[in-house]
Amino acid sequence: VNVYIRDAEYIINFFVNMLFYATPILYSSDLFPARFKWILNFNPMALIINGYRDILYYQKLPEVMSLMTLFVIAFLLLLLGILIFKKLEKGFAEEV
Repeated sequence: VNVYIRDAEYIINFFVNMLFYATPILYSSDLFPARFKWILNFNPMALIINGYRDILYYQKLPEVMSLMTLFVIAFLLLLLGILIFKKLEKGFAEEV
């Protein structure tokens, strides 16, 4: 997408930085108010960090639902990336 829309790099960078700060690495995800929990559920890194926290700190297996959510998000993003690439790859040589 960055080949056709030059500012996409900056927009994506902004959202990745916001998700980075919404990842509960140094703090527990329980500190988030209930109305902002959806941000953590949308953030794949938060699910990974919470899974590691469950294993290493609390000696329990991560929740199956959170792992399934992580796999679904990853698979959907993979499909979206493949579809966008296949649609736009024909014009890459002319644009670069």
